[in-house]
Amino acid sequence: KKRKNLGFSNMELMIYLAIASVAIVFLFNRVASARQSNQVVQESANVQTIITASQQAFAGQADYSTITWQVIKATGGFPTQMVVGANPVKVWNGLVTLSNQTVPGAVVTKAQLMYAGVPTAACPSFVSTIAPSVDSVYVGATQVKTAAAGLSAVAAIQAACLAGGTINIIFGN
Repeated sequence: KKRKNLGFSNMELMIYLAIASVAIVFLFNRVASARQSNQVVQESANVQTIITASQQAFAGQADYSTITWQVIKATGGFPTQMVVGANPVKVWNGLVTLSNQTVPGAVVTKAQLMYAGVPTAACPSFVSTIAPSVDSVYVGATQVKTAAAGLSAVAAIQAACLAGGTINIIFGN
């Protein structure tokens, strides 16, 4: 008597598991990419909100010498979702610092928004998104945007992001 094969062979199960694994990895990467893209959009909007509130709060003043995040928060201009306890945080966790920055060679003091710990993969798109509305952007020690020259090439931004460091956003009236 021949025995009927009612189940799957080991080979069929291995092929099925391999296909399922590839599909899961693909899906996970797509979800992670979409999540990161949403975080960049959200954080870029937060930066724009902070810049607009700062410009409004300091309109008519010579410079930003007294700016702090508490000053902007008191005006209602700091995004509420960024305030956790006594400190502002970003969607990638970690602190956000808002202070004044004396620009070398200039008499006026500008505002400086500092983002530490931005993920390397999110850094280039974050920098490219915020750059048009600010004077200067540094990634670590590398200046990737100047008011005069504009935004650096994509490859230069990616290299600066790979090297890591805090993103410093300089803006003024």
